[in-house]
Amino acid sequence: MKDPATGRRRSRRNDPRQLIVEEVPELRIIDDELWNAVKARQTSIRESEGVTKARATRFWEQRRAQHLLTGLVHCGACGSRLASVGRDYLACSAARGQGTCTNRKGVRRSPLEELILEGLRQRLMAPDMVEEFVAAFHEEVNRHRRDETAARAGKERELAEVTWNASSCRSVPIRIWIWRVAGPSMMKPRIATSVEIRRPEPSARSVLSPGVAALAPEQWS
Repeated sequence: MKDPATGRRRSRRNDPRQLIVEEVPELRIIDDELWNAVKARQTSIRESEGVTKARATRFWEQRRAQHLLTGLVHCGACGSRLASVGRDYLACSAARGQGTCTNRKGVRRSPLEELILEGLRQRLMAPDMVEEFVAAFHEEVNRHRRDETAARAGKERELAEVTWNASSCRSVPIRIWIWRVAGPSMMKPRIATSVEIRRPEPSARSVLSPGVAALAPEQWS
């Protein structure tokens, strides 16, 4: 149906009493005998001792082990991420899980990690690389501190405005009388806002902590 207020189409379930249900057994993929046999087999597996103990541990709620290259290695054929296959192997997740990639080869995780770590030791410890890393790190730290300073300034302005509104209402009681008798529609928006005193949230007070100075280049070493 179409919503007259928004003009968008909205779907909803039909009344079950309006549904026409008709049995068409000739369209079944498998017969009842095979279906019931499979369901009985699934039930016996679910209720077996080993499966019962495993489900009692709720293993699906536990996080998988994180490795050095988790989520960072991609397939050279399709670009999908490599997923853990077996104990110490990585393989294309699209090829193994979806069948949309032809690269079904696996690679051992430990030799790949050794190769990458050796490359990092040989190249990233060069003086020019270290200098570039330090500069980028401190630029990111200073960016976060600038954002914190801007957020703190906004909270300070909000707190000052709320404090002014509260003091203004206390000093002029006639405004409260007008608001109660005539309603906020008879008052200017500024006065109506002053009457409805809004206290600053605890988060606003927690942000108003002393600022942290940005790191200067001479502090990088």
